[in-house]
Amino acid sequence: QVQGRRQRRRGRSSCGDSAAAAAAAGYARRAMSRAAEQRKAKYQIRAGVARARALGQGPGPASWAGNAGERGGAQGAAVARENLFAMKADANFNLNPLLATNIRNSDYFRSIERKLTTFQQVVDEIYYRVAYLDPLTSSRGHQPSTAFCLMFQLCCLGVSTKQVQCLLDHVDSPFIRGVGLLLVRFTCPPDDLWDWLSPYVLDDEVVKPERERPGREMTIGAMVEQLIESPKWLGAQLPRLPRRIETELRVQILRARAEKERLAENLRRRHLFQAGVEVSAKFSEDGKWYDAVVDGPGDAEELVAVTYTAYGNHEQVSLGAVRLRNERSKSPSRGGRRSRSRNGSRGRSSHSRRRSRSRSRSDSRSRCRRSRSRSRRRRSRSRSYGRGRDGDRDRDQDRDRDRDRDRDRDRDGDRDRRRDRDRDRDRDRD
Repeated sequence: QVQGRRQRRRGRSSCGDSAAAAAAAGYARRAMSRAAEQRKAKYQIRAGVARARALGQGPGPASWAGNAGERGGAQGAAVARENLFAMKADANFNLNPLLATNIRNSDYFRSIERKLTTFQQVVDEIYYRVAYLDPLTSSRGHQPSTAFCLMFQLCCLGVSTKQVQCLLDHVDSPFIRGVGLLLVRFTCPPDDLWDWLSPYVLDDEVVKPERERPGREMTIGAMVEQLIESPKWLGAQLPRLPRRIETELRVQILRARAEKERLAENLRRRHLFQAGVEVSAKFSEDGKWYDAVVDGPGDAEELVAVTYTAYGNHEQVSLGAVRLRNERSKSPSRGGRRSRSRNGSRGRSSHSRRRSRSRSRSDSRSRCRRSRSRSRRRRSRSRSYGRGRDGDRDRDQDRDRDRDRDRDRDRDGDRDRRRDRDRDRDRDRD
């Protein structure tokens, strides 16, 4: 009995140990599965998983971030969703469907699709492989260019706002900046387009966009203007902008061109902008002009330090956003010689106005006379024409009447001759 009790106790303890071990193992498996799911979600967010969207097999990066949040990585998904570059694009990232299909089917894109999985790898590939910004390798073929394949890969991976800014401000290669500008133009919402492109309208860095015309050069600023004003980029159709936004962008481009011309002019007369000179400067935050005083040169040649007199703000602005105070008041305004010139101009204008009025009156009178004479001529012509028609009609009637009279006379003469002939015949019989 004692031995049996000992055996039963050993069995119970062994069963308890096995149950505890099984429970611990299950808990570890569940913890490992949750950790694996979280790691998988974070990897999907970091990689973008927009490749599935590009290939037409799944949702885009934002949707994947939402799915990852539902799986447990809510905090990481929210952070990723905030940092992602906002794209307003379809499955082809607003590229022409034929061009997007050619990119997906190209051997080069298939080779980089699995090999280049991070942003830095794609940027390095752009630095070493891209030498032009054409959409196609040649105008006669359909092979997509390296630049557009790598831009498509960036869209597939999903980029953050910081990465897009890194592309636009890259100092190693202008082609990296060009690919960034193309990515913004093709995928950025129209309302945010000017906020992304406006800092580069006056950029003078040179890039060679076309392969077949290697001698042609274009500045980054000219590229920005063409991306906004032209419906195509070297043959590739750009996303269409709403009319309101397109008009606003064109106005902004015109203002930027005027600022560029002002910058070139002020650089030629840089000596005029000395400390203490009163100027008008455009405030960077609202783009409006305010009275300011020059404090001195800026950190760069095209910059100048100013202080806004009404508010006391200090800022370094471009020479294109500065103009001398007397240039602003070139139009006659108040007091002294300006008022006299304004009065003189008024007198001249009133005198010229009187002369123009007198000329207009004389011209109107002469026109009235001419019109009256023309109407009289028309009436006289019509009357003469009517008279001529009546005269012709009368002549025709007289001619017919004379013809009838002649016919009657001939008849009467024939009758008389027959009568005379009958008389002569009767006389001869007698």
